[in-house]
Amino acid sequence: MIAYALVCSVAFVLLLLAEGIEGFGSRACSGGAQEAVWVNPELPDTGVDVHGIGTGKRPYTLRRALGAGDRIIRFTRAGTITLNASIYIQHSNITIDGASAPAPGVTITHTPENYGALIIGSPGRQISDFVLSHLRFQGHWPEVREKWGCSLLNIAVDDHSGGKVSNVVFDHLTMCNMQDKPSIWGNVENVTVSNCFFYQSHKSLLVSAHGKSKDLLRSNISIHHNLFAGSDERNPQVRGWVQNLDFVNNIICSWKKYGMRIKNEPGEKPVNANVVNNVFCSDGRRPDSALIYGWDPGPDYADRAKASDFPQGTVYT
Repeated sequence: MIAYALVCSVAFVLLLLAEGIEGFGSRACSGGAQEAVWVNPELPDTGVDVHGIGTGKRPYTLRRALGAGDRIIRFTRAGTITLNASIYIQHSNITIDGASAPAPGVTITHTPENYGALIIGSPGRQISDFVLSHLRFQGHWPEVREKWGCSLLNIAVDDHSGGKVSNVVFDHLTMCNMQDKPSIWGNVENVTVSNCFFYQSHKSLLVSAHGKSKDLLRSNISIHHNLFAGSDERNPQVRGWVQNLDFVNNIICSWKKYGMRIKNEPGEKPVNANVVNNVFCSDGRRPDSALIYGWDPGPDYADRAKASDFPQGTVYT
């Protein structure tokens, strides 16, 4: 246990030095206790979960590499991974290092019919220390219209059985052409989303409750130094039972419906957020919808506002 903690601490320090990870997720310890597991992105995804250890001479699919914890996943070459079913990540101490692939890097997508995704979380399990960096996630918007649940990446513990996800880093990711949004919901804490590019999607990012998980607390979420560009909405959306969210030093531009939205339905625990030093550029389209409280600009039932409150767009110091 002491040896593992030491290796984990060293890996954590190296991660900080190499990537400059900041925010609540920076305490994440990467999968440094084991040798690297190698993935060839050109191997077809069977959609069937198999466990094993890949080597440089005999690499595995991403699905097989994610079959256990305590590992750093690297790539033997560039390519596109097409998920034929979702991969449910149920183990701790995993790093997926997309920077290990040569140019042009690794893209993760799914077929237009099955909407496979990487899903971090499992009912009843405590999962922690997951680092995902330098990858491209590409959906099929707008050729394939929105369908609920067709995101490519989620942190999800949507139950009341004691499951929890903590210490997660999403860094230097590209998320484009998403029909539905990457989501953070359920019992989740200590997450950093940094240096990512969200663009040309229907929905960009969601930190939210969903269904019966609405009273499960999402806490300590850092979203910083990201670019949200050319998407319809949810850049991001934050809703209900979110505590200690830092949304700092982001650029949100060229939205079609709205930029960022914070809302609470009746009965939901109010969002506690720190929204500081961000730039909202509407490009002339719906400038009153840069930062919305509730459903729409102006007071409404979902932001618990009174008619006498300051209108949207009011600046006060």
